[in-house]
Amino acid sequence: MSLNPFEQLEFFVPEPRAAFNEIVETLLRGEFGTEAVSPYDVQGRLRVSGAKAGSPLAITIYQPKYFLGRWCSFKRQQVREAFQRTLIQEGAGGPWRWALCVPAALAPEDRRWLEHWRKDQPTAIEVFAGAELLRWLQGPSGRTALERMRAWGVTVPRANSARVRGQLRVQSAASCPHPMGASLSHYLYVSLHHTSREPLAAFEVELGHSPTCCLDFRPDERDWREQPLQGGRGLPAARRWRACRPLLPGEERLLIVIPIGGQTPWPLDFSLKHAISDGPVVEAYLRLEPAALNATGRLDFVPGPGPPFYAAHARNLSAPAA
Repeated sequence: MSLNPFEQLEFFVPEPRAAFNEIVETLLRGEFGTEAVSPYDVQGRLRVSGAKAGSPLAITIYQPKYFLGRWCSFKRQQVREAFQRTLIQEGAGGPWRWALCVPAALAPEDRRWLEHWRKDQPTAIEVFAGAELLRWLQGPSGRTALERMRAWGVTVPRANSARVRGQLRVQSAASCPHPMGASLSHYLYVSLHHTSREPLAAFEVELGHSPTCCLDFRPDERDWREQPLQGGRGLPAARRWRACRPLLPGEERLLIVIPIGGQTPWPLDFSLKHAISDGPVVEAYLRLEPAALNATGRLDFVPGPGPPFYAAHARNLSAPAA
């Protein structure tokens, strides 16, 4: 499916923001118990009592914001102001933390902004975006919220359909020289992280990306076998592979290394699709801006089909990258 259940609210209910707030409250009551969750206050916040396992903080204040797409400066200002109002009311250094709930995964630039902003705040800040809320919705405690969303006509995937997530890691070419020499500036490592408890067999993955003006490396043939594209399932110029061996629980498997250089046009767009045998096709995408080359951690692909882009065919080099 192209939209997660919370994003679908925009098309199935007349007031998606109010519906999202209702679902967040229902999820929290199912997860922590009705008595632990106070009703919404005038600022649109939910106060949940009870310490989280392994944490001395006794109160979590949840702030839903129905933000779709990329955050503009106005949305970022709303986040800052909502937190500041809570900080004034609760005081710095108290036994509380603040949790922002949004319907979809954050775009990379919004996540970078959030990480930079929250590290300077005097209390802990958590973010529950799309995937985290979906796990609650699909779990035993989310049954009431699940029934409510289905009554609205929203499609909710089965819990076992989202087992794999795409990730991208950036490495400077200077730290790993290649015969292509100075024309390369960075390597983009695209990998798949298996998050369920059972091995995945008969697993296929399809990757497309916008032009890089460089040659992609070939995947490790011990892990992946290239498949011909058939029908209209994927991008016209995407490439598809089948796993040569099952993906094990917790495994992170490198799919391909994509080199880029000074001639690479920005932004860089990626489209990822994967499926298990005849199961549903799960889509994700990622857009990289030049600032992402400074990222030190892994960047998660965002659930959904993403914006359309031109995906050029790429020739293979004769060997995988080191």
